[in-house]
Amino acid sequence: MNKKEEILLSLTMEDILKKYGIKLKRTMFCCPFHNDKTPSAKFFDTSFHCFGCGKNGDLIQFVQDYFHLDFKEAMEKINQDFNLGLEKDYKVDYNKIQKIRNERLQKQIREKNLNKEFVLYCKKRWEYENKQDKISKEINCKNWEEKVGEQLTYRDLIAGIDEKLDIINNKILDLK
Repeated sequence: MNKKEEILLSLTMEDILKKYGIKLKRTMFCCPFHNDKTPSAKFFDTSFHCFGCGKNGDLIQFVQDYFHLDFKEAMEKINQDFNLGLEKDYKVDYNKIQKIRNERLQKQIREKNLNKEFVLYCKKRWEYENKQDKISKEINCKNWEEKVGEQLTYRDLIAGIDEKLDIINNKILDLK
């Protein structure tokens, strides 16, 4: 098996796009090879096709065109950027490839779980902000001291949630 085949077995087009900062919308993305404001390119397992400009190819071709490299330079860039450890003329370690795929899957699962947790905390924060606003409107009533205390409690809860959101956001960024 040659180096190209090993790269195509180890990575997906989605890995390449995410690594190089291309924003995805399901299986579509804005093509970086022409002035594209809405996603017109579609990615597949190890390839892509742009319906706007007609550009297509495998993930190595994408790296070649995106960074203006020749074939060998693109393969070396991918090898370095993804820490594949591929060398010239050596036997393929299928266990290593499987390990890379498993690690990528685990990373995707962690990112998905962190995103769910982030959304839950955002909803909770919104709920507390609404309660705090409601209390602010009721502050002129007889038991205003109690209402101010409630408002301060919600302010503290929101601050705690903001702290957790920052932590989760940093974890998500570390995964990328």
